[in-house]
Amino acid sequence: MLKVRFALTIVRFPLFLAGLGTSGLTLCLLWGMPARALTVTNSEAFSPVLQVDGGILDTGLLIGGLGSSVTNVSLSVSLTKCGGRVPISSSGVCNSPDFSSNREIQLFLESPTGTFAQMVYQDDLSGQTPGATVTWNFQDSFSSPVSGSLLVSGSYQSVDPFSIFNGEVANGTWRLYYEDTTPEGPLSINSWSISVTDSSTPADVPGPLPLFGLAAAFGWSRLLRKRIRARRDLRPGS
Repeated sequence: MLKVRFALTIVRFPLFLAGLGTSGLTLCLLWGMPARALTVTNSEAFSPVLQVDGGILDTGLLIGGLGSSVTNVSLSVSLTKCGGRVPISSSGVCNSPDFSSNREIQLFLESPTGTFAQMVYQDDLSGQTPGATVTWNFQDSFSSPVSGSLLVSGSYQSVDPFSIFNGEVANGTWRLYYEDTTPEGPLSINSWSISVTDSSTPADVPGPLPLFGLAAAFGWSRLLRKRIRARRDLRPGS
């Protein structure tokens, strides 16, 4: 009697043929593989730094290799706000002793599909003497937005939560818009980075399910078909 044995095994690696013996066929398939979170980060430092005074500019970072559904976004930016008419140095240092109008700072993040989240509004800050260079980290899990009379490095919420991007396409160019709303007190972006998480990516599956050996994904093996056909031909009346 022909004995045919199947084993369906959920594994964390691509499809593979587990074993083939005289007593039957053992076939392992990757089946029902759950999705896992995958995070891609991109960053850029500028030399000379990007400066704006009384206007708005933007810079973009490309994210790729994700699926089609954003679940989390985090961003880090190093910036300098200065006072007076003295430009910020090429390395991002404020050389002016004048009062810096921090209230002029506005930051926005735009997703590849065109959704905007405002991270810092005009008048969220007031100012200080002299200007300063800080690093701000933005993530929805942080407790409070940027505020106060001084520029202080730290971890903050975006004014518009980054959850506004959830469900959107993750891949593409994410753009940071930086605005200095009034002339004679420049703002610079010295560096920034963005991390995008997409949980729709199947775990450890690099692409189309592979086909190998005698077994095809989700199909009968050729050997199994031959054995079933041979068994059928031996039946009486065949």
